[in-house]
Amino acid sequence: MKIHKVKVSVCIISILFSILGTSSISFADCTLPPQVTVEAMGEDIYQMIDDYESGIYKATIEDPNFNAKALFSEPANSSNDLIKEDIYQVKCLDAQNNTYEATCISKYSTRSLGLEREEQAEHKNVYIMVRIVYNTISITSGGGSFTAYNITTVKGGVVRTTNLHVVSHVKLSSTGNGQAYDASGNRVGIKREGTSQMITYLPVTGQVYSIPSEINYYYIPGSGGGTGGINECRIIGAHTSYEYLLEASAGWV
Repeated sequence: MKIHKVKVSVCIISILFSILGTSSISFADCTLPPQVTVEAMGEDIYQMIDDYESGIYKATIEDPNFNAKALFSEPANSSNDLIKEDIYQVKCLDAQNNTYEATCISKYSTRSLGLEREEQAEHKNVYIMVRIVYNTISITSGGGSFTAYNITTVKGGVVRTTNLHVVSHVKLSSTGNGQAYDASGNRVGIKREGTSQMITYLPVTGQVYSIPSEINYYYIPGSGGGTGGINECRIIGAHTSYEYLLEASAGWV
């Protein structure tokens, strides 16, 4: 079996349809670690896709100190067999405490997932998403002021797919490494922290899986470290011999 691994900027997955093309299995069929919670895909996710497909999508960025390109790198059509487009937003959840939610949705051409028939391509697209909740503080160091980030939650799921795809797992991960600071802005030394959780047995499309990051400190991007959240989806073309690991990430790493 041929395996391809793709790294996506924020962006996005994982999923659900059976190999026989039946509807998605029930939530009870998934194996959920105790740290994982699940919720329905929010209407804001579907609205972003609707706006994108209608040609009226505009990125919403509500973090005043935020450079979207630093968190969501430019999408890349990296090869003939993988085509990807990204859309994203950053919402303010609590301005007083500098709490934000960053979301990226990646659209993959299903032709890039081993489906080579031209007539299938138009209607067979896969949308995956990743979302992080994070807090910011300002650090003064060396005569300058820098924004440091602490990720508290990582979420991910498959938004939309077809019965020509089988997703066997969703893997959510968080990472924080490098020079760390506490919530008061005090330097606490070099740290390496984070966690990883696997959701197996055909995770359900339209569901968002969530884990606490287990990251305790704040990190400044580009200072010998960073922090981020990752959603990895293992997807199989049901009628092909292809298998892909699609990796969607959001963060400053």
